[in-house]
Amino acid sequence: MKKFFKYLSLFLSVALFVLCMVSFVAIIISSRKNTVPSVFNISVLSLATESMEPTYKVGDLVVVKKVEASTLEKGDVISFYSIDPAIFGYPNTHRIFEIDSSSGSPVFTTKGDNNPSYDEYTVEPQNIIGKVLFTFRERKLCIFLS
Repeated sequence: MKKFFKYLSLFLSVALFVLCMVSFVAIIISSRKNTVPSVFNISVLSLATESMEPTYKVGDLVVVKKVEASTLEKGDVISFYSIDPAIFGYPNTHRIFEIDSSSGSPVFTTKGDNNPSYDEYTVEPQNIIGKVLFTFRERKLCIFLS
């Protein structure tokens, strides 16, 4: 039994080392491309504004997974690169309120839960970082399923 735990410990150490190296490489590549780092299509973002309160608070870390735009539904919370001139190119996290597929490719109208109106600029599939899976808040894991 002692031998089993020794091998298990060795395996876990190697796996953790490999994960750290993959994460490090992803961060380096992302910083050169000026994009959000992603490891195995998972990214972690920190929320900087109150636009999604009370669902998410400033400082919450949201974990997002890259998904096909065609799988997104009204009510899903997504993170995306904004085309709004005020925050152009920066990640934004808002809820999908409308989906227009008339052009063949879905275009999403989003809105922050705490905002009085829809976002002025729509979100196209190529700007989507991913769908929010869950968040970390004040050292607690909070799961918000759509």
